[in-house]
Amino acid sequence: MDRLSITLTTAGVAVAIAAGAIVHATAQQIIMTTQDTRVAGGGPLGGGAPDRPLSAGTGLIVGQAIDASTKRPVADALVTLQSSGYLPAQVLADTEGRFVFRDLPAGRFNLTATRPGYADGAFGRVRPTGPSQSIDLAADQKLADVTMPMWKFAVVSGTVLDENGDPLVGAPVRILRQAIVAGKRQLQQAGQETTDDRGTYRLSALTPGDYVVVLPMTPNSDSLLDGLLGKIGDRVNASFNVAGRGGGGAGGNVAVGGVGSLFNVQMAADLSGGADASTAGLTDDGHILSYPTTFYPTAGSPARATLITLASGDERLGVDFQLRPVRTAKVSGVIAGPDGPAQNLSVTLTPADYDDLVTPIGAPQTTTDGTGRFTFISVPPGSYVLRAIKSPGAGEISITRGPNGATMMVRAMVISNDGAPPPLPTDATLWTEASVPVAANDVTGLSLSLRPAIRVNGTIAFNGGTAKPTADQLQAISVTLEAADGRTAVAGGSARGRVDPNGTFQTMGVPPGKYILRVSGAPQGFSFFGAMMGTRDVSIDPIEIAGSDVGGIALTFTDRPTDLGGMVTQSGGTPDSGASVIVFPTDPDQWAGHGASPRRIRTARVAKDGSFDIPNLPPGQYLAAAVPDGISPDPNPKFLELLTRTATRIEIGPGEQKKQTLQTANPGVR
Repeated sequence: MDRLSITLTTAGVAVAIAAGAIVHATAQQIIMTTQDTRVAGGGPLGGGAPDRPLSAGTGLIVGQAIDASTKRPVADALVTLQSSGYLPAQVLADTEGRFVFRDLPAGRFNLTATRPGYADGAFGRVRPTGPSQSIDLAADQKLADVTMPMWKFAVVSGTVLDENGDPLVGAPVRILRQAIVAGKRQLQQAGQETTDDRGTYRLSALTPGDYVVVLPMTPNSDSLLDGLLGKIGDRVNASFNVAGRGGGGAGGNVAVGGVGSLFNVQMAADLSGGADASTAGLTDDGHILSYPTTFYPTAGSPARATLITLASGDERLGVDFQLRPVRTAKVSGVIAGPDGPAQNLSVTLTPADYDDLVTPIGAPQTTTDGTGRFTFISVPPGSYVLRAIKSPGAGEISITRGPNGATMMVRAMVISNDGAPPPLPTDATLWTEASVPVAANDVTGLSLSLRPAIRVNGTIAFNGGTAKPTADQLQAISVTLEAADGRTAVAGGSARGRVDPNGTFQTMGVPPGKYILRVSGAPQGFSFFGAMMGTRDVSIDPIEIAGSDVGGIALTFTDRPTDLGGMVTQSGGTPDSGASVIVFPTDPDQWAGHGASPRRIRTARVAKDGSFDIPNLPPGQYLAAAVPDGISPDPNPKFLELLTRTATRIEIGPGEQKKQTLQTANPGVR
């Protein structure tokens, strides 16, 4: 059975819509409704045999939910006990945070806890959102010392004023969390809000960490949304085609009731008004005055922003902005494809100094019209990179309304529940990119041509005595190209691939750059070994893509994966159940720029008995270190450099099962 995935994109914001869902967006209130969806004759979404209740036993777990910072009890926490294959059991903690699970059978259990105002807790978790530990309960065993640490959410609030000191109503506010991505400190969106009628905002549900607050003041009139909804109040009906299973690319229709009919989406616009908070009037010569994107307190780029460090339960008040408008310019031009004007193509202007952002925020976006022309009507001064990419595929319709030609894009794709991706489109992915400096005067007459993007292809092999997978199992393997720097500015940061029944694979096209080939979904009995291009494993080391398609890559799977396990002890030799283990390459050049999840940098939470296990490490030379409770094993190159002082050198060969004892050591940071 397949399911239908629909994405609505407005002004660069994507909203995924599951079957039967109603999604509300705050920008002038879009309401999208899908009907109960069954594609290609299956049952309801999320079907499958229900888990069975836990069998009765004589085991007992007694514990307490506590605040991780103050060590005080967390009253009324909802505690959930889970075991694979069984229905979860839940209890409500009392006013002292205490809870009891009785009559438990022997088995492996996971404990989690939730409460409004707190990040989810879990047994064995030593930092918010960090890994947890399982509980191995023997028959008749009684555990009475189980603690569930929980971290209270932090809050950031402030006021946004205009140049006259008046509140700016309806201004968008985003908060970005600093994280290690591809070995570099980068910023990821962690929350969003809009100022009220007093110009105030409040960003909540923040876990401890370092943050940047930003006002992404892209004018609404530049957005995809305003052009569609700002001029009409009628109900818009959109019908579109999507590729069915085995449909051979862009052909075929899929919708309610199965392959062969149209799926209809209704969009209703509620024009209750709403001012454009980013616009501040016009200059004498007719140019728009606009508030530029501002990083707290007054910076124009993330690199110059002030970091806000939040601890558990912090409430940071007074993170205020006072904006001043700048004279903007128009940027316009035309984009042509191989067959003529590039119509209904999304075009983005990304500030050139936004390298610290995983995903660009506040980047102006527009769409080409029927002649391939585009116009950004109000761009603040600065250096920009103009990007456009046309990914082929079905399920896309452009609805154009309003004199400025802005559009809303609705995309739909059939996703197989058996894990097999839809066929790759036969048409090439096209892209273009150009540097655009913007000063006081309009930038007109830009002329760009779309070029074919680059595909990667190769073969798949299986080593070992295990029976080779079937054709259906082959197609469940996932192959993607991921940007080596971890950012998503170009083509969403990755491009999917397709494995064919004949044992070959091919990816969709990507613009030139450095990429990592990611492979997952190994057939049962096998583990992914590597993606060899000559003597280089391009699932580990980036591949430089430029010019023509890249072929000859051999994906290899093995039935003899590596495994690194062992024990972590304290200085006295007793097991350290609070530690974490990090394994990383001995070569510092592999600590950064190898994608968001490098295969050769791995972390593991130590189990209750002090043991650890890291399966399927690529063969090579490593350093392994155990860090104590409370220290986050982030793969930051500076942190890894400190760990080299106490780390243990380990070499892993193909198929090797290695045991190693590590001693917890504090590297002297955090």
